[in-house]
Order: sequence, then C-alpha cells, then structure tokens
Amino acid sequence: LYLSGQVGVKPGELTLVAGGIEAEARQTMQNIEAVLAAAGLGLADVVKCTVMLDDMLEWPTFNTVYAEFFEPPYPARSAFGADGLALGARVEVECLAVFPD
Repeated sequence: LYLSGQVGVKPGELTLVAGGIEAEARQTMQNIEAVLAAAGLGLADVVKCTVMLDDMLEWPTFNTVYAEFFEPPYPARSAFGADGLALGARVEVECLAVFPD
C-alpha cells in the first residue's frame, strides 16, 4: 500500500494543527495511522517512509515524535529538505506498507 504524502491537518479538514513541528509531526503520524487502519493495516506493516521537512534543523524533533509511533526494527527511512510543502506544512511523510500473508 502506497500512502501518498500526509501532512498534519486536522481530521476531515484542510487546516494544519497549531503548535509547530512537534504538533504537526504527531498529527501527520496519526493521519498515517488512520489511513493504514482504513486499509486493515497498522504501523507494524510499514516498511519504508520518506520524510520531507521544510527545515532540516527540525529533524531531531520530528525524529523523536516518529519514534513514538514505531517499534524496533523501525521501517527504513529517508529524509530531505523541501520548500513549499502542501498547505505550508513543516513536514510531509509518505510511507509504503505491506499486507501480511
């Protein structure tokens, strides 16, 4: 399952949550979790994520939040700085998940 880029919008809205990178990161991961659940999957089924950050200096904060959602062994991950993310987001995350046998 390919989860296209998710940002930290409030469920059912196109409004980013307030609170900066930490709040946006947490909401982004919750949004990913919701999409997975709708497909009958969970975070344990994620094998790869790509993280786009508006400011790479916020990587440590994002990483702390990200680690709250996964258990070792963590999914493979790559990250890069990006300007002009959707809706002015500070972070966008896309993931790949695999359906269990």
